Amino acid sequence: MHVIIVLLLTLLLQTELLAEENSTTPTPKPLTVNSLSDFYIDNRSTINDIAISAKGNIIVSASSDKKIRLWNYETGKLLMVLEGHSEAVTAIAISTNDKYIFSGSSSGELKLWSFHTGELIKDFDGHDGRVNSIAMGKNSLFATASNDQTIKVWNQESGKLLKTFDEGHHADINAIDISKDGKYLVSASSDKQIKLWSLERMSMVKTLKGHKERINTVIFSHDGKFIISGSEDKTVKIWSRKRAKLIRTLRAHKSAVNSVAISKDNKKIFSASGSFYGRNDNSIKIWNRKNGKLLKTLKGHKGYITKIKLNPNEKRFFSASEDKSIKVWDLKKRLLINTLEGERGEINAVDISANGRYILSGSSDHKTRLWDSKKLKLSKVFKAQHDAIHTVAFSGNEKYISSGSGSIFGDLGYSLKTYKRNSGKSVNTFKSNRYINALAISTGRYIAAALQDSYNIKLWDRKKRNNIRIFKGHMGQVNAVAISKGGSYVISGSDDDTVKLWRREKGRIIHTFKGHKDDVTAVAISRDSKYIVSASKDKSIKLWDRKKETLLKTFKGHKEQINTLAISDNGEYIVSGSGNVDRDEGKSIKLWSRSSGKLIETFDENSKTPIRSVAISAKGEYIVSTSGDSIKLWSKEHPEEPIKEFIGGARDNWVVFDNIQKKLHSHDDGKMLLNKEGSFID
Repeated sequence: MHVIIVLLLTLLLQTELLAEENSTTPTPKPLTVNSLSDFYIDNRSTINDIAISAKGNIIVSASSDKKIRLWNYETGKLLMVLEGHSEAVTAIAISTNDKYIFSGSSSGELKLWSFHTGELIKDFDGHDGRVNSIAMGKNSLFATASNDQTIKVWNQESGKLLKTFDEGHHADINAIDISKDGKYLVSASSDKQIKLWSLERMSMVKTLKGHKERINTVIFSHDGKFIISGSEDKTVKIWSRKRAKLIRTLRAHKSAVNSVAISKDNKKIFSASGSFYGRNDNSIKIWNRKNGKLLKTLKGHKGYITKIKLNPNEKRFFSASEDKSIKVWDLKKRLLINTLEGERGEINAVDISANGRYILSGSSDHKTRLWDSKKLKLSKVFKAQHDAIHTVAFSGNEKYISSGSGSIFGDLGYSLKTYKRNSGKSVNTFKSNRYINALAISTGRYIAAALQDSYNIKLWDRKKRNNIRIFKGHMGQVNAVAISKGGSYVISGSDDDTVKLWRREKGRIIHTFKGHKDDVTAVAISRDSKYIVSASKDKSIKLWDRKKETLLKTFKGHKEQINTLAISDNGEYIVSGSGNVDRDEGKSIKLWSRSSGKLIETFDENSKTPIRSVAISAKGEYIVSTSGDSIKLWSKEHPEEPIKEFIGGARDNWVVFDNIQKKLHSHDDGKMLLNKEGSFID
């Protein structure tokens, strides 16, 4: 087992929009390297748990990407990444002397690491289910709680199992805590009960009942007199440990309470909320413990909050979230002062300019970015939208760009924005009541969009700044949409296995193309409007004659469902991307000749995730694709690997790797880079 020291790209890019052609931002000197794989570039994932060192300067986080990360919260630097778990890391704790890190995973694994070196010291026998909570005690004791409905008490040094509490709870045990004097352990469960255990007698003492839904979190006050719990019933409850009675219920959260904390003087309670399903408040609330008064509500996370912890010196407190970030708050001022994030967010959509120079991307970090493939840099970052970007497009004249956002869960803040490409200025915002999963723009005026869980297509007029038409006629969800250069025709593909051609002006169906045997996932139209092309889960691509309304050709060769396609402006080249999230094989990008119907090239994507989006330059010289967390630029003369790879995400750090010249370009504000072995690169 080894520790991977990450590539440090940690300062924010200038948040103002960067000038596209006349930028004065200095470009760091590129590094000559053999491969992008020489470097470790960190990815991001849901943060399930955090722990704070005794000295208070280090945060350790547990993530769904199977990794443990150590952060310096004051500088925002990611210090170490520990790898070794086979499944998501779900619980984390630090020994009271800052010597060890204890971690548990969704598979039930338990591991012991050196806090200072990151070395894996020991594997414990673990649990038969997900480890939900780890609590540190006195005299080298620690305890773990699991979905297997057991609590296990261990010796830190020897790894010996001292006791298993397996009779008490009748459902998942979600949280545990050990009192500061080491005498008691408290547990909270999905069975809506809290149980108090004696660690001296190794037996259950009392059961507390009062919550109406599963209990997600429970802690002792520092003096051990109180127990504080939070539940799916949206309440925080304060209990007397000695009398085993409910003292007070705190109500104000609009969603499940996932984590609670208490100040060292036991006067203030902190609670964090949010839910994977439905509307949620994703907030932190601060309460007066004695009278139950709500003192402050803090917001900042864009996903549900999984954990809240106070710094031992009580100058700061920290929150971790499903939005893949840790936020640092000033306890006295009750203000957000820093956000700790990894370097990459998932890239969901791409488009390419006609000449192949500019690449447009939309990412899960809510931002749309414009890349310059000639200067090998991030050219522009457009103002962030309310939620993840799932679709992007250049207008036909490339003066405008549009991006569609939304989330299946959460605040349901769907929107479509249009920007001027050169200035980055926002010119339109169109609200939607559904997640926008596909869009297309005519030369500059009309925007067509497909909406999640909808059988309809919406058409907006950018000049009139309104929704002018809804196209109705499909019998299944609309997955894909295209629009002709001048905006006369709209094309759509649906789960009803059909492709429909619409006349934009009157909003009526001109023709329904039938032939696919499964959901239609992607559609496109040539610049001269002669040809319509469609792709499907049936692994085929079909070429249609728009005017004659006939099928011209069927292209076959993909081994998995086709998720995305595009046609070059000259109408000669078709590019398609495939893959199924449930299978490792068949994730490929293929280039076809429209006139001959033959496969020209298969690009060696070597991706672990399905191809999400592809685009092609006007004459077919360049192809751009994304399969998750990077953008790849391809040339048919160089099919074995991308000629350039663009990586960027949260906080606008970026890396571009030129595979031809073997050079790595990065924005690092003059900081040194680290390779996988931890050696500094000048």
